[in-house]
Amino acid sequence: RQWSSLSGSITAGAASFVTIFTVVFGALLVGSGDITSGALIAAVILSGRAVSPFAQVANLMARWQQTKLAVEGLDKFMQAPIEETPGQIQKVAAKGALTFRDVRFSYPSPGEDIPPVVALDGIDIHVEPGTSVAILGRVGSGKSTALRLALNLNAPDAGHVLLDGVDVRQIHPAALRTAIGYAGQEAVLFHGTIRDNILAAHPGLADERLLEVVRAAGLDELLSRSVLGLQTQVGEGGARLSGGERQAVSL
Repeated sequence: RQWSSLSGSITAGAASFVTIFTVVFGALLVGSGDITSGALIAAVILSGRAVSPFAQVANLMARWQQTKLAVEGLDKFMQAPIEETPGQIQKVAAKGALTFRDVRFSYPSPGEDIPPVVALDGIDIHVEPGTSVAILGRVGSGKSTALRLALNLNAPDAGHVLLDGVDVRQIHPAALRTAIGYAGQEAVLFHGTIRDNILAAHPGLADERLLEVVRAAGLDELLSRSVLGLQTQVGEGGARLSGGERQAVSL
């Protein structure tokens, strides 16, 4: 990328130098009567055309570099390990019982001489179906980590996370994350309308059901303050909405 930027700058500078040199030197020749002003104009045009291919080559190099980076990124994504193992449960009729049984989890060490960061150390939690539970704790005490373990985004170092008595690692990731709704602290939305974001995973959802979802998530108050309603633009990443509003749309 640096070489592409440098080559573009050099080419642009060379083109400007050629034009300035041609005009200055040509003006001296016109003053001495060696050439006419028309010849000077023709020389400037021809010099510009002579340098133009070099600028196109520099632009082509920059595009080639961008394409190369994009292909490398796509190849890295495609080479990522598949997040499923043979024999996993493909469908889950979740009732909602969530259990953490002596769960331990540590984040990898950030350096050779730094020990791993312990996030959870032998926690036991049981949530019955249909109940509401608040997990309170200091910043960095592992609240978000516990939710990531419930979604099998991270695997515990020891212990078990169970959904209706089944270890979440035995459930197919798509089935597990369909059964569990998760709204993180930083809800990121797609550029578009509120309606587009709600229907991203269910494009064929009926309007009646859509309105039920809006009321359940508490979005009806937000929509009542906007003239556009569901057609309100959220901005890139949801920048036009507050943090709470982004979480409501995410839910």
